[in-house]
Amino acid sequence: MATMDELVKQVQDLETATTDLLEATNVSKKTLDTAVNTSLEAADRVMADAVDVTIKHRETLQASSEAKDAAKEAAGIVYDGEASLEPAVGKIPIGDANATVDKWLGPYIKDAYRHAVESATGGKNTVLYDAHGNANVMVVIPKFTYDDIGMTSEMGSGVATAFMRSGTEVPEIFIGKYQGSGTHGVSVANADPRVSINYDAAKGICESKGAGWHLMTVHEWAAISLWCIANGYQPRGNTQYGRAHDAYHEFGRRGDGRAPNDRNGSARIKSGSGPAAWAHDNTDAGVYDLVGNVWEWQYGLKTQDGQVFCTTDNRTDQLEAQWTAQPCFFDSPKAGDSSTSGHSGAPFLNSQVSKHAGPVGDNGYYAYNDQVWESLGKDASYTPNELMKRLLVEPIGQGVQGRFYIRNYGERLPIRGGSWSLGSNAGLAALDLNYARSSARSSIGFRPAFVA
Repeated sequence: MATMDELVKQVQDLETATTDLLEATNVSKKTLDTAVNTSLEAADRVMADAVDVTIKHRETLQASSEAKDAAKEAAGIVYDGEASLEPAVGKIPIGDANATVDKWLGPYIKDAYRHAVESATGGKNTVLYDAHGNANVMVVIPKFTYDDIGMTSEMGSGVATAFMRSGTEVPEIFIGKYQGSGTHGVSVANADPRVSINYDAAKGICESKGAGWHLMTVHEWAAISLWCIANGYQPRGNTQYGRAHDAYHEFGRRGDGRAPNDRNGSARIKSGSGPAAWAHDNTDAGVYDLVGNVWEWQYGLKTQDGQVFCTTDNRTDQLEAQWTAQPCFFDSPKAGDSSTSGHSGAPFLNSQVSKHAGPVGDNGYYAYNDQVWESLGKDASYTPNELMKRLLVEPIGQGVQGRFYIRNYGERLPIRGGSWSLGSNAGLAALDLNYARSSARSSIGFRPAFVA
C-alpha cells in the first residue's frame, strides 16, 4: 500500500500532466483557429477571383459577340439571306461594307480547296478568289529571262516583259488554267467557254473580278509561248471539231454533246476536258486550250490602219491612248476599198503602209490578208523590232505554229490561238487582227489573268 508521500507525489504528477495537456490543447486550438481563419480568407479570395473571372469572361464573350456582329456587318457577304464571316461554297469572308474584296488579301484566302489544288500540282496551280466570290483555278508562271530560255539572239537579254509592270519586276503571274466561262469569266474545269462577247466586254468582265485581275495580255501569251518553244513543246488542242487535227485519238468533251469531228453544231469543248497534251507544259498542271477551241481576246496591242500600237511591258492599266506607236506596219500587196472583198494576198512587214486592203480609218470587213506567221515577209526598209519579236508579232525563226490574219485598215484588236475548225492554222503563233473591238462571234472567247 502506497505511503502518504507517494500519494502526494502521484497527485502532483497528475496535476503537472493536466497542466501540460491544457497548455498543449490551448496551443493546438490557437493553431487550428489560425488555420481555419487562413482557409476561410483564402476561400473568400478564391470566390472573389472566381466572380471576377466570371464577370470578365462574360464581358469577353459579349465583346467577342459584338466584334463578330460588327465584322459581319462590315463584310457584307450574304449567304442564304444572312451575313456571315464563315465561307460558303464559292463565297469568301473578307470584304468591306460594299462587299469589295481587299486587293491584297482577298484573292489569297487559304481554304481546303486551294490547299488541295496546290498539293495535287506541287504548287504549280492555285486558287484565287475574285470580287464576286468565285474560285478561279490559276497556273502560276514564275519569272524568267530571255537568257533563261536561250533566246537572247532574237529577244535580247533581260526579264521577259510579262514580268515587268511599268519597269518594276514581279516574281510571278497567274494565268487562268481554263478559258473564261459564265457571267464573271471564271477559270474552272468542265465549263463551256463564254463566247459571243466583244473586246471591251471581255476586258470589263476580267477587270470587274477585282484589283490585279485583267484580260490576258499579249505579253503573257508570248511569254508562255516562248517558254513552250524553249522546252521543245507546242501544245495541241481542239482544232478539228472536238479533236486534234494532228492526233485523232485526242479529243475533248463537246458542249453540244456531239461526237468528235461531227461538223454540225457548235464544236467547242468543255474547258480542260482534253488530254494533258492540250496543256502548255504537256501535264495536267498546265494552261489548257491555248491552241484551238475558241480564239481569245488579248489586251495590250492593236493596229490602227496597219500600224502596231502596244504597251511596252505588262502594265494592265495603261489607257490605249498612251500605248506606244511602233515602227512596225503590216502592208498588203494589193490596195482595196469598200468595194473589194476576199483574200488580197500575203501581208508583209514594212516601215510604212504602201497599200491598204480596204478604206483607211474604216473598221468594216472588206478584203483581208493572211499568211503562215513564220513565213511573213519583210520589206527591205523594215528594221527588225526586238519588242515585236518578244510579243510574237514579228517572226522569230523558231517554227512556232499558227497563221496570221489582218485587215490593215481601221482599228483592229487581237485574238490568238485559233478555233475548233482551224486545223494547222491554229497554234501559239496564230494571231488574228481582222476584227474591230465591237465584234462578237461564237468562236471568240477570252481568258482571265492576275498579277499583284
